[in-house]
Amino acid sequence: MFYSANPTNALRFGDVVRGYVIATPEIKKPFSQGVTEPYTLIVDQPSFSVVLSPCCSIGDKVLLLAPFSQIRPGFYKNPYFEEDLTRINREMTPQQSLPPDAWQKLDEQQKIRRLAAGNTSLVHLELFVYAPHDLLPVYKLHKQGRPIDTNYFMIDFRHTFRIWHQGVRSRPRLSRWRD
Repeated sequence: MFYSANPTNALRFGDVVRGYVIATPEIKKPFSQGVTEPYTLIVDQPSFSVVLSPCCSIGDKVLLLAPFSQIRPGFYKNPYFEEDLTRINREMTPQQSLPPDAWQKLDEQQKIRRLAAGNTSLVHLELFVYAPHDLLPVYKLHKQGRPIDTNYFMIDFRHTFRIWHQGVRSRPRLSRWRD
């Protein structure tokens, strides 16, 4: 992963962008057979979003995005994560996946099972943490009652959204399927 102060016009998977709006319907229960229940439309404009459309599928005015979110303060309870929060994106040992006090609270059978299973791949499957960079704003988190400044951000894949944007155009394909 890298950041560039001089972005190109071509969007790619993982690019950080701004200026997009999210509209999410909130429903109490699914609609059935033409009967619509009352619903609420929640509209938000995140400061930054991340492109989740694979590079080869970006086009036809459709873009899949996820909003940038602030890091969860609880991540700082784990010293392994605290050193570098992007470690959340990588494989780790069972002990590294939990704060030391949480590991100590596991009974011996749980510890043995976790150790026997080997390294844990991605403890938070739904998240991806972006490294700090001067292009990203700094914000305050409270770690154990004291404020800290950070500019780590994360995306939650469960919060993706689709937009139609006139500026997203199909690019010529490198190859086409032929019979």
